[in-house]
Amino acid sequence: MAEAFSADKCAVYNFDESSGILTLVQQYLLKSNGENHSSHSDQEALPLTVSKFPALQAALKERSLLIVRLGDRESALHETEWLKQQKCGAMVAIPLIARDKVTGLVLLFSVNPGLLPKMKFGWPSPWPVKSISPSKTPCSLI
Repeated sequence: MAEAFSADKCAVYNFDESSGILTLVQQYLLKSNGENHSSHSDQEALPLTVSKFPALQAALKERSLLIVRLGDRESALHETEWLKQQKCGAMVAIPLIARDKVTGLVLLFSVNPGLLPKMKFGWPSPWPVKSISPSKTPCSLI
């Protein structure tokens, strides 16, 4: 999955809307030789409380993509700090929706802040793209 999106890491979470908690289901790391393998450490397996990440919370509520990059003046503080903890430079958050309900989240990470924003997310979708960057340019998947 990480390789398909040219990401260094991909994490899939379940979302409990009533508690506002994201629980890690699976994580894929891109090895240096291009192969994927799945793993997660105890710290990464801890549930995430969405209310601690206002931009992510808004993206889930609005069912929109969220892009966060280090070095952007307009980046959300909490999401940027978490990105630093993940030792990554860019993140794309994609809500998973089933039967008109947000059921999960896919997070794509890149160590290079400029890589993921160059992706093109252009599949037919009613979702608006939330880009937290000075350019505010939507992306599309090639």
